[in-house]
Amino acid sequence: MFASVARPKIQTEMRDNMTRGELMTGMVVETRDGQRGLVLRDTPKGDIISGEVWMPIGAYTQNLLYDGVYGDNDEADIMKVYLPKNNKDFQKLQITSDDLLWERDEEDADIEGIFQVLEQMFGGRIKITVNYD
Repeated sequence: MFASVARPKIQTEMRDNMTRGELMTGMVVETRDGQRGLVLRDTPKGDIISGEVWMPIGAYTQNLLYDGVYGDNDEADIMKVYLPKNNKDFQKLQITSDDLLWERDEEDADIEGIFQVLEQMFGGRIKITVNYD
């Protein structure tokens, strides 16, 4: 007899925010240049995105921006995350807007990108403070 394994509850409605740690096997991501890839966790090659685009998940920041580890390519930023409702759809990366789980707000992406560049330049986290004196 097989033991029952508790599975994490997956939020299936549209989200305001998405992080690298929330990407799960079976989700489909779309990059800035429109390429799609299937999220695969715990493979022999590690946690990867595979399909029209191939990239280790670790090559992304927590905000799903490409970190430049394999060369400068902001086209690799993840812009959309889908959760296909049908197994045959994700096998062919054929998804619909009904499957959309998260989409990057470009204004937020610009700000995140600026902070990412500054953090790389200065070698650490950037904090903005305001002094009204």
